[in-house]
Amino acid sequence: MSYSRQPVDTDGICGLATPVGSGAVGVIRVSGPGCLRGMLPLLRRPGGGACGVGDFEPRKLVRADICDGLSGGILDQLLVVCFPAPHSFTGEEVVELHGHGSPVVLERILRQLVAAAGLRLARPGEFSKRAFLNGKMDLIQAEAVMRLIGAGSLRAAREATRQLGGGLSRRLGGIRARLVEVLAEVEACLDFADEEIETADGDELCRRLDPVIAELESLLAGSAFGRRLREGFELVLVGRPNVGKSSLFNRLLGRDKAIVTPLAGTTRDLNEGCFEVAGVVVTVVDTAGFWESADPVEREGMRRARGRMAGADGLWVVAEAQEGLVAGDWEILAEVESSRMAVVFNKADLVPGGSGRPLLPGDWRYGEVYAVSSLDGAGFAELESLLRRWLGVMDPGEGEGETILVARQQEALEDARDAVLRSRDLLREDKPWELVAIPLRDSLGVLGFMVGETGVEAILDRIFSTFCVGK
Repeated sequence: MSYSRQPVDTDGICGLATPVGSGAVGVIRVSGPGCLRGMLPLLRRPGGGACGVGDFEPRKLVRADICDGLSGGILDQLLVVCFPAPHSFTGEEVVELHGHGSPVVLERILRQLVAAAGLRLARPGEFSKRAFLNGKMDLIQAEAVMRLIGAGSLRAAREATRQLGGGLSRRLGGIRARLVEVLAEVEACLDFADEEIETADGDELCRRLDPVIAELESLLAGSAFGRRLREGFELVLVGRPNVGKSSLFNRLLGRDKAIVTPLAGTTRDLNEGCFEVAGVVVTVVDTAGFWESADPVEREGMRRARGRMAGADGLWVVAEAQEGLVAGDWEILAEVESSRMAVVFNKADLVPGGSGRPLLPGDWRYGEVYAVSSLDGAGFAELESLLRRWLGVMDPGEGEGETILVARQQEALEDARDAVLRSRDLLREDKPWELVAIPLRDSLGVLGFMVGETGVEAILDRIFSTFCVGK
């Protein structure tokens, strides 16, 4: 990789690589030139002798004790593993100290490394930032590291892992290679306009740009599902009291979390739970029933419900199948402003011999309509299909890790696509090729920005500051 990147700091850094808190094992990561030699005064062989560099075979766990620089006593018994440069995560010499997960002991070890080994505490994301700056990964892979750590579902973790493995980077590399070929043709025509050389005509170049545009569109089409994988989806249930919101809520979760009674107004506050649809974490919110009440607690519950309605990704207005839509239901529907809304008639099992879905007026405009039974599960397969459509679900394996795009990546892809479209339009309009070349160069610059080859210095600190310290 020949990236134009910032100089890498040469000072040694150390940081906790495992979560803060007590645990069976705690891992401290160290990176920097000569970091093992610098910490040798703190390490002892199990028998008590001083450790040397030769005691630590690369990539093999070696038993050693670490001393307290003040008292000289043993702080902890460690397993030490060394990774020589450049064959390490950061590309520098890296040492990992695997000790017991006592927060007090781990903090003391870090203090000793700073005081006696000449290291400093790592900033958030600094290990990954050094890996990027040393060419061990591109920027897309570096961002995938944090998404893998924060994955809320197995599907999200798999998608992040594919991207960490370079799936998106390779796909972008193919796009860039085709753009370079087209730009080379354009530049050749400009540079050798007076020479008798054979070059492609505008129609041919348009045909070669078409698959590039299609590829960029394909990446962008999957980004909506990738955002859902990353951020999740919030579904809010609203309706009159005692229409079955809480029983629907429990059925979705697969457990009895909400209290269900025949009494109206059982739910007075927001009740939340999570379930998965195709690997996307769906947060479902059960709300207080909407009705005219003088009770200040119920009124506060309705106020909170309205607040969650406003920010919901999806909204289900729940009504009773045997009653159809009554005045209170119409009042709720009048408040709804959502592009993803459905009416769910619950208690369909109580409608004898019918579908459980009442007839609706001919000018129905309030989204889709479903009839379900929270008692026996009838109709829930249709609700799952609805959610899959709302989520923009892609089949497992489709996209191969390219679907998870952060805002920076999506904006860059949109800019690249728009630039290629401009070039194709200019070719079709038979404009001067000097004009055609400009957006082609822009598109290549944007794609280079995506992987971190050009123009990323201003955003590096912002990206890596979101990482945990040990990464």
